[in-house]
Amino acid sequence: MEGLSGVVREVERKRLLDGLKIGRDKVGVSMLQFPDDTIFMCKAINKNVMIIKGSLRCFEMTSGLKVNLHKSKLEGIGVQPLTLQRFATILNCKIMKLSFSYLEVPIGGNQARKEFWKDMVAKIKKKLSRWKEKICGNGR
Repeated sequence: MEGLSGVVREVERKRLLDGLKIGRDKVGVSMLQFPDDTIFMCKAINKNVMIIKGSLRCFEMTSGLKVNLHKSKLEGIGVQPLTLQRFATILNCKIMKLSFSYLEVPIGGNQARKEFWKDMVAKIKKKLSRWKEKICGNGR
């Protein structure tokens, strides 16, 4: 995945990709990488979609690895549905529904409501219960 990072750093250096500016200090972010996932974040414009597509293709050609775009998903916050569909067609990927889980953490929805966290709290309680049972034994 270091190869993909290098490609993206290069297009950022050349100011070809308009990443997002986050926080008070306006830190530029255009890609987050995890062991099995990569998340691109940028302004919803045609140029960025084409740069991402080209970056992925460049990564494929140099690494010999194949990006499975049929398993990839696209989401846009505040992006018109027709625009999102056009981008998904360009990238040959699916559209994701906002309100999903990533690494078992809920994304989207109203995080200020208790109901939003209900499943997460239940999972944590279940894990803590198992740990307690292992450490303390059965009823001791």
